[in-house]
Amino acid sequence: GILHCVLFSMVFGGLSDLGLGLYDFGIIYDIFGPLISALNLFGLVFCLFLYVKGLNFPSTKDCGSSGSFMLDYYWGTELYPKILGIDVKRFVNCRFSMTFWMLAGLSFTYKSYKLHGALDYGLLLSAVSQYLYLVKFF
Repeated sequence: GILHCVLFSMVFGGLSDLGLGLYDFGIIYDIFGPLISALNLFGLVFCLFLYVKGLNFPSTKDCGSSGSFMLDYYWGTELYPKILGIDVKRFVNCRFSMTFWMLAGLSFTYKSYKLHGALDYGLLLSAVSQYLYLVKFF
């Protein structure tokens, strides 16, 4: 929940140059292209894994196939897929995607400040409002 949000924000900031200095707080901006590419490739492979899992080892009775590989790959073969008891949809959407979204906005704002030497208040307002908007989901 909210503990996850606070903890990951503190760890990301604390390990960056705002804290221990292990990396630049704008690292998400710096590696955004390769990061998005890697996440997309992982997503495609993970969806293939979930497709096979849903057909052969479903977590619940809410599963099945339409008979079309493309439709099943796109829509999924399970309504609530679980791996080791973890709800995959909730984990990916809430824990991973939303945390990345929150931290990316702050990281981009920081990088903009470092590159231009001035704070872009529109970018800051956008990052903070997105952060606060997403906190309510935790």
